Amino acid sequence: MEPEQFDRFTARFTLWAQDTPEVIGLVAVGSSAGTHRRPDRWSNHDLLVVARPGATEGIRSSTTWLPDHDRVAVAFNEPDHGLTAIYDDGHLIEIAVAERTDIDWFRADSYRVLMDDGEVAAMLEASEGRGGDTASTETGALAAYHRLLKELVIALGRLGRGELFSAHQHLHGVALPHLLTLIQSCASPRRPDVLDPYDPSRRFEIAYPGFATTLTEGLSEPRSVAAAILDILRTSIIGHLNGASQDHLRPVENLLTQLSPEKDPQATVR
Repeated sequence: MEPEQFDRFTARFTLWAQDTPEVIGLVAVGSSAGTHRRPDRWSNHDLLVVARPGATEGIRSSTTWLPDHDRVAVAFNEPDHGLTAIYDDGHLIEIAVAERTDIDWFRADSYRVLMDDGEVAAMLEASEGRGGDTASTETGALAAYHRLLKELVIALGRLGRGELFSAHQHLHGVALPHLLTLIQSCASPRRPDVLDPYDPSRRFEIAYPGFATTLTEGLSEPRSVAAAILDILRTSIIGHLNGASQDHLRPVENLLTQLSPEKDPQATVR
């Protein structure tokens, strides 16, 4: 969806909210807000609908109110507040529908109130800045570091058995997200303005181009990914994290040594 089409879609959502008595607020989130960055042709619509008491399920149970609803290929509810719709051209809409008294969970790196009965904007502003103190942030970083070490050991063990799918899952699906959290906690980004505090993988290549290059060069090979993670931990993370030590990396180093690059892991499947 081109940016001009995106804006027209957003305007149609706003008109719907203004014309629907059950709705008391509409909020565009992330790039949909257009505040910190403009949506591009790959952007999704992310919206928060604030509804009157008792109206949330009615909104979530229907797609007829969506713009061009006849082009929705699939739509489904997600846990708690979510309604997701995917259009036939691949455009994705993710909507959270909640009552005014049930939006204290809302967090976003950027948002814009599109429609408000007079109280929604104030409630969102009051929730801004909620988060842990420095001590809890450091505790979270150390926890991510410990989980990362565990996932590296698990992944390399699976690789040694020839379980390539499982090794990739533990490296890409679990270990790398922990590493990105650590990088955001310990390293200064080149572009801090693009960081997403709730998803460290978003625009990582722009914020940390050096780390991104190191990691992506070996993404297709599990051993290379583990070695790259280990190098980043050694050179850029350990020295900034209380409770972390170079000694902690030895088990991973030993496992990497045992996994010869020439060895065919499929030969040891059991």
